[in-house]
Amino acid sequence: MLKLKLALLLLSSLFFLTTPTRAAELSCPDGGGALEIQYGDIVNCSLESAGDLDVFAIAASEGDFISANVNYTGNDECETLQLVLRGLDENNVQLAIATSGVCSGTRIEFKAAKTRAYTITIADRFEDDIGEYQVEFQCISGPCISQALLPKQECSATFDGSEFKVPYIEFSQKIFFADFKLIPGSSPLTFELTTADEKQ
Repeated sequence: MLKLKLALLLLSSLFFLTTPTRAAELSCPDGGGALEIQYGDIVNCSLESAGDLDVFAIAASEGDFISANVNYTGNDECETLQLVLRGLDENNVQLAIATSGVCSGTRIEFKAAKTRAYTITIADRFEDDIGEYQVEFQCISGPCISQALLPKQECSATFDGSEFKVPYIEFSQKIFFADFKLIPGSSPLTFELTTADEKQ
């Protein structure tokens, strides 16, 4: 029964969560623009000149609790670099801020109030030092947790305007199916689970 409940959680995340997840190692982009990242991403980057500001954008669902962890990774002699990590909403209102110790790491956490893109920035505290770092973005809780549990899968589903039928999803080496019925007049579209079981 527990496995069925977990599988149903994963099935439902196929329809109601929109932000994809991945676990990737990325490098800092050129040009100074924002790098679009996702939950699980690890970025290797560096502050390359005085006043350098690295900007990351993450698409989050309402209720997602987001964390960013940054650690100094430079091999050179480091004496004064202090990494400042900020989380900002779409209006650049600061949601979280943390400053590392000298040549070390720090962490921020904040909750997405709405479904939209949020910005995370990294800079030197006094804007006059350089150095290499690694930053990792994670989902702590909220809708993104169900999504993070879902392995990437593709399947053919059907929707006739009132019923959504998922023929299979693989979980824990078992195959499950589920049917969802559209709740009339719902906006955004909301589905009610009608049947679900393990395929024999």
